[in-house]
Amino acid sequence: MSSEYDNIPTLTSVGSYIRLDTEFFSQDNHEKCSEYNKDSSEHSKMYELCLRLTGNLMNYDKLDFFEELNLYKCHYLNLWTYYQLSKFHEEEHPNVRTLVVKHWSESGKYDLCTNTEFFSYNTSSADYIKAKRLYDYALNYYKLKKNYYDKDTACNSKEDEYIRKSNKLYEDIKAKCADNRYKYNSYCNAYNVVKKIHPNDRLLELKCKKVDH
Repeated sequence: MSSEYDNIPTLTSVGSYIRLDTEFFSQDNHEKCSEYNKDSSEHSKMYELCLRLTGNLMNYDKLDFFEELNLYKCHYLNLWTYYQLSKFHEEEHPNVRTLVVKHWSESGKYDLCTNTEFFSYNTSSADYIKAKRLYDYALNYYKLKKNYYDKDTACNSKEDEYIRKSNKLYEDIKAKCADNRYKYNSYCNAYNVVKKIHPNDRLLELKCKKVDH
């Protein structure tokens, strides 16, 4: 996804997902994940995913790097978990799903955060990408507004493109979700959450006043 318009290192979402990758990777959960580490000379992808996922679940109360949207961190953990699945070959997906179910249910955090959204994303990767980008824009809004809308600071061309395309995505999803045929799509579920976070189409007010090309 490195060539995608939303892969900008300064975005809050990008930094948050990196922290989900790394922050609690080396916790005391090696024994829990040992079944996935068949070759001791090289850690398997499944083993590393297990360490990351169990580390995040064990420390769920410490996942406080979503800034203004910390109350919504369960949504972002589900998004992150599905993205981890997407890194595996398709024939490995059933084993990854089994890993997620097993360790999520054993984590004791299910009452705080279910993995229902993770499974909804399995229906359509394209719908997942839309849902993720909408959730990410809801998170990135605050820093972008503070830096470029509330001040006279110029956006760079990548930031301007990101805001314009994100607003277009929001408008497209809003129109699609007005049709009841799509109300159970994962991106419509995301839209219903995001419009509570940012009521009255507030996201659409964001724009770059100046752009450095």
